[in-house]
Amino acid sequence: MTETIESPAKPHNCATDGPPHSWTVVDPGKKPEDQKKEKKEKAAELTAKDEKRAAKAKAMKSAPAKPKNADAARSAAFEAKAIEENEKKKPIASCAVKYKCTNCGVDQEVDIVFEDGQHAECQSHSSENYRKAMLADGEKRNQAERYVDIQRQNNQTIGVGRIGVQPMTKFDGAHMGDTTKAEALAKGAGMEPEVVK
Repeated sequence: MTETIESPAKPHNCATDGPPHSWTVVDPGKKPEDQKKEKKEKAAELTAKDEKRAAKAKAMKSAPAKPKNADAARSAAFEAKAIEENEKKKPIASCAVKYKCTNCGVDQEVDIVFEDGQHAECQSHSSENYRKAMLADGEKRNQAERYVDIQRQNNQTIGVGRIGVQPMTKFDGAHMGDTTKAEALAKGAGMEPEVVK
């Protein structure tokens, strides 16, 4: 009779296997009012750079300069707006909180952390670009997985009544167009979508 020897189960390696990670806060972030101010200033600075380039091109009577910073400016402005709009709904504890996995070293910045422990990210991509990024096996999908994992760990830390709370993803309603497909993908990834107008 032959004895079957089972090999020991391979331990989970979040660096190669993905979540769950073991998250710790490495930077507690900024106060909401400080983050709003910083993002508004960044948006204004980037817009001014594009306007300066356009004026220079016009003065030289060359082809109009394409705005290089429009996406980054819109993204910064939307994050400030998302903070403003969400403060009206529930208190925000901190913004731009940085987490790091103590096992594999991967990091993730969380745009908004509410006082009740819920996390939120701000998305100003077009709906189609968000859809493509979420369907690709790339950074956007990995970011969503990390947000869900951080929220899962946070729910366990806070305790009873928190299980099932999902991180939010805030969509730029003024830019994204029809968000139906993007919202479905966000829900499928374990996020709670919200369109900010």
